[in-house]
Amino acid sequence: MKFIKGIHHKNRPISKRRITFAQKKVDKDIEECGLFPEFIKFNSALEKIKSQDKSNNKYFQRMRDSDAKSWKESRAYIYNLTPEKKEAFLKYWNEYYPAPKSSHYCADLITQIKRGLEDPQTKINKIETLRERGRIKFTSRKAGDYNHLVAHGLSEALRILDKLQEQSGETEQ
Repeated sequence: MKFIKGIHHKNRPISKRRITFAQKKVDKDIEECGLFPEFIKFNSALEKIKSQDKSNNKYFQRMRDSDAKSWKESRAYIYNLTPEKKEAFLKYWNEYYPAPKSSHYCADLITQIKRGLEDPQTKINKIETLRERGRIKFTSRKAGDYNHLVAHGLSEALRILDKLQEQSGETEQ
């Protein structure tokens, strides 16, 4: 199953510019505190930077945990599919799905399937028919990268194909 790797966050280095900015923020906090700022404890510029870095690390860890949870739930759903549906889902996801291969897009696709709004095998059949008729083309973003649809006009092309099939009396396979 194809996917996009998560972003690994690194803290920004503590530079003179960053310390100067943090010191300005501390000075502004002292100025805005009102009467008797000497009775209130304020963080130094370095403490402020360290707390900001700690907060950023917590945020990125939450995002990584959210991605991991979403992938785990998606894999559990895919694992429980019948072999035919699993094969169709993976083929659609790996070769035809026109969105980035992130956990949240996968979860969205699964939600659409559960609600009956999307059927991977039907989509594959429609896309293959459109490709045979020359209505859409495939291209590769980079050498060795996965094939993806040129998404410009894909929904319009699928709508036209549905209309053509209705007119000619074809039934979906």
